[in-house]
Amino acid sequence: MSEGGSQHFGFSDQARVSISKTFSLGNLDWQIEPGARWLVLGTNGSGKSALISALMGFGDIRKGRRQLPRSFALVSSRFQAELIERETALERGDLSDQVFTGTPAGTILRELDPEEARLSFLIEGLSIGHLLDHGFRTLSTGETRKLLLARALASRAEVLLLDEPLQGLDAKAQVWLSRHLDELVGGRTLVLATNKPEQLPCTLDHVLILGLGQIENLESRKNNEKSSSNNNSSRNDSWRCIS
Repeated sequence: MSEGGSQHFGFSDQARVSISKTFSLGNLDWQIEPGARWLVLGTNGSGKSALISALMGFGDIRKGRRQLPRSFALVSSRFQAELIERETALERGDLSDQVFTGTPAGTILRELDPEEARLSFLIEGLSIGHLLDHGFRTLSTGETRKLLLARALASRAEVLLLDEPLQGLDAKAQVWLSRHLDELVGGRTLVLATNKPEQLPCTLDHVLILGLGQIENLESRKNNEKSSSNNNSSRNDSWRCIS
């Protein structure tokens, strides 16, 4: 049982990761190469969020090996909750008589040393410029998700871990992000978990299908399309996306 930071990352030797007392990920053999774009599919409760957390180092390795990314930027409901808890702790430690509204959104945006041109593009595209001076705790759920997406996508991190990135976004923001995701990711490695792939662009080139903590299938989009073409069959429902 071992783990460490690596340019390529993932799990090997049928790894098993204990996430909680009641849930584990098992029989994991999945290597993510630099620059790959992975779509993680599964129904609610299949363990998609747990798998993203395990890639960050969360959970205990009970069997096999885990290799962690050297640097990553994250968007997830879990991380969103952790930020809220961080802000709550800051409020408890604030002894002034002023109303505490949280860390300014603009400060949180710049925590990961962003690439400035990309950050400006995201601020404009997601329409969050008016929020930059607002305290984090005054933001709505949708505004918070936009902020965290801009924070991650504008960062210089080698790896992007996005867990249901469109969740909580308004329709206009969903369309904009889907249209520009390819250029925002660039040559970086992407792991994106969702149960609604039809809202995403077709530029994700690999898919992992997860069921109840177990990998059910690993596929290449190119291979899948070739196979479908040879068999004169339609693309599998799990591959529906925005062309």
